[in-house]
Amino acid sequence: MKLIDEKGRLFGKVNVIDLLVILFIISLTPMIYYGYKIFNVPPPPPPSSLQNYQTKIQVFILFKNLPDKIVKKITVNDRELDGNGKVIAEIVGIEKIEPNTLLIGGGQKEHNMIIDNTRSQVLVKMLISANAITNNQLLYKGEVISEGKMITFKADKYTIEGILNRASAHYVSQD
Repeated sequence: MKLIDEKGRLFGKVNVIDLLVILFIISLTPMIYYGYKIFNVPPPPPPSSLQNYQTKIQVFILFKNLPDKIVKKITVNDRELDGNGKVIAEIVGIEKIEPNTLLIGGGQKEHNMIIDNTRSQVLVKMLISANAITNNQLLYKGEVISEGKMITFKADKYTIEGILNRASAHYVSQD
């Protein structure tokens, strides 16, 4: 019995060319499988899953146009809690309390300012829990933290809105 007969068949049963094609296709199977795994990398997690990374940052917030009865209630260690009872904001210092100033005419010069002695403005130093997201940005209550942003602070005794004056450049602590 010959290895390859006159018709080009191996042991008289299988065509040699067909056998080489079958072996080539079988040898491609691992390459196709691993190539699929390499090029189908799962996408990065959405920003919502990154929000589990929290850090506390120090910010200064200016609460303007407050009546005296609210100003008297603002104290160091006032806290805002989320739905789970976790502290998301805490006043750590009261920097200054002064009469409320109003700008008139859209200018920033002193002669365009009016002092309202019936209301006050309070500058406080706060620690807020911020969630990390992509592009080196932080979220507080689902919004990007930026200077001039309006912030609502809900303590047990009062709810007030203020303007984010500035955030410190360093992180205070990480959770």
